[in-house]
This record gives sequence, C-alpha cells and structure tokens, in this order.
Amino acid sequence: MGNLICGRMVVEGRLAPFVSISLYRMHLMAIHGSLRGLGMIVMGHVNQVVRPELKLH
Repeated sequence: MGNLICGRMVVEGRLAPFVSISLYRMHLMAIHGSLRGLGMIVMGHVNQVVRPELKLH
C-alpha cells in the first residue's frame, strides 16, 4: 500500500483482515474487469456456503 499514500502504511489489529480482503477484491476487479471480478467474488461466497468444511477420505 506504499504507493497509495506517498509512503508506507501499516494496518494492524482487527482492521487488517478487512483491508486485506478489500485490496484483494480491488485487485480482482482491476485484473479481470468489473463484471467478471464481481462474479468471482460472488462465486467465492457461494462456495463457502456450498462446500463442506471437512474432507472425509
């Protein structure tokens, strides 16, 4: 995040996961475009609900 605010920025604590997720989503949108990026974000949420949490093998 150093290039965003003319220097270095450190985010710690409870705010850090939210900042990390938002940066990742911004990255998806920039790389894949708005529509496909939004689709990937939605499918990520759907997969969290649909997929089992435990692998049985």
